[in-house]
This record gives sequence, C-alpha cells and structure tokens, in this order.
Amino acid sequence: MTQIRPAIEDLLERNKQYAAAHQPIPNLMTRMKNNPKEYGPHVLVVSCLDSRANPMEFLKLSVRECLIIRNVGGRFSPIAEQVAALDTLFHISRLILVHHTNCGASHVTKQQALESIREKRPEFTDFKAVEEKMPMFEDNQKALVEDLEKVKNCGFLRKDLIEQTVGLWLDVETGLLERIYPNGSTFKM
Repeated sequence: MTQIRPAIEDLLERNKQYAAAHQPIPNLMTRMKNNPKEYGPHVLVVSCLDSRANPMEFLKLSVRECLIIRNVGGRFSPIAEQVAALDTLFHISRLILVHHTNCGASHVTKQQALESIREKRPEFTDFKAVEEKMPMFEDNQKALVEDLEKVKNCGFLRKDLIEQTVGLWLDVETGLLERIYPNGSTFKM
C-alpha cells in the first residue's frame, strides 16, 4: 500500500506547533457587532482551488476582507445554493467568479470523470445529477462566460446581486487579471 503524504501524524504535529502560538479569534457575531448585514464582508469571491489561483494572493486581500469559496475550476453551479445561504447572512453586494489559465479541470473531460466513477463504483447509477455539477470544461474562458450566464439565470439569487456579478480571468503566468463580460468580450485590468 502506498504511503499517503502528508501523513495524518505529520499534520497533527504541525497543528500542535500552530496551536502553541494560536490566539483565539472572536466569534463571527462578535466581530460583526451582531449585525453581519451591516458589518460583515459583502464581497464573495469564487475561485479555483489550484494553489496558483489563491484570491488572498492575486487580489492581495486581507483576512476576512471578502468571503471566499474555492472549488474545482471556480465553477458556479456546484456552489449556487451556498451563495444563497451566505447572502442570507451577509447580504452580499458583489459576486466575483474567477477562472484561470491552464486549469487542471480543463485537462479532464466529463466523460473521463464519469468513466472513472463507473470503474470505481459500478453500483452507482445517478450519473445525470453528477454530470450536471461537474466542473470540467476544455476552454475555461468559455466556462467563465457560461458561469456568468448561469448566475444571470439563477432563479433564487437576488436580482441586484446577479447584476453585480463580475467574471475575472487570471493568467497564472503573469498574475494579471482581465474582466470577462457575459458576451465573452474582455477588458485587461
């Protein structure tokens, strides 16, 4: 059997080192004076989990400045309900979707992922539901335009939040962003 790295024991040891200097952070409601709609973060960034696409770095964010959700490909569909839940608490003013160049999700097709699931779990049959949420897309810039369209057509998000949704394209080689509009046109930042 292959050794899994990092080993859980290593992670627990690292946690002990972290905990030795840890300063408790006040709870969420205390930090927001019991009024998250007034004092909470109001910008939500959705970005890929790729280490080269960390919004804390490429947007130079400070801790708790924005809400951040990271997933495979930075896709909207798998997290749409989470956006609605966060909006209930924080009254989000802007949703920023970020996709990037050379995304790993563009190197695997949906068909390959579905075949892998079939091979690993032959008893599983609900492939339609899985396929709808899969982030794979061979052209990630087109995927961003598709996600902007999905936000626009999302029946349960507030209309003013939909209007304040922005698509950004990150070039991981240069670190620069460009804005992508729903019609696919771009604007270099």
